[in-house]
Amino acid sequence: IVITVGQVKSEAGHRIELLFPAWKQRNMNAQTASLLITRVTVGRWTADEQAQYDALTAAWAQVSAIRNASDALEAMDPIPLDYSEDKYWM
Repeated sequence: IVITVGQVKSEAGHRIELLFPAWKQRNMNAQTASLLITRVTVGRWTADEQAQYDALTAAWAQVSAIRNASDALEAMDPIPLDYSEDKYWM
């Protein structure tokens, strides 16, 4: 059995979707854009806006960690048969 890069990418996508479904990702992107526009036009954020931005940044860090784990798995030769185990994604 050969595990493909596509299978790893699919697992990464599944893990991201579990954390942040597509609708939530769209809302987070819109919220980030709105916050950045506020920052540029007003020049600062309120404490609440800063907290929102911090939460969005933390969420993005989770997505980035999954993508980094996927990249590492994709670079393996061969890709482990148990690639979907949490030990590769933490």
